[in-house]
Amino acid sequence: MDFRRRQHSNRDEYPVYEHISDLVNATMCKKNDDADFHDKSCIDRKCKECGVHMLKLSSEELSVEDTSDDVKWMCYEYVTVQLKDTERKKAEPRKQKYQNRA
Repeated sequence: MDFRRRQHSNRDEYPVYEHISDLVNATMCKKNDDADFHDKSCIDRKCKECGVHMLKLSSEELSVEDTSDDVKWMCYEYVTVQLKDTERKKAEPRKQKYQNRA
């Protein structure tokens, strides 16, 4: 989000997400007023109306020009963690640098 923070002063048009849950919520349909959770089809990414297309990206963020800034991003992958008596899956961040160069 550092890139977005530097590029845009209008936080209403291009929000800077502080938590991964904020970013995920921005890609999902709104929860019903009386619901604690999003609809299961949205969570399972089976809903046709929600998805990453709901994120508003600027032309700077979408640019693939050679002069464009490199964007740092975080990839989360599920890994199995061995606890005392059981195994558990957890999302573990993996930092990568993406360069869109042909």
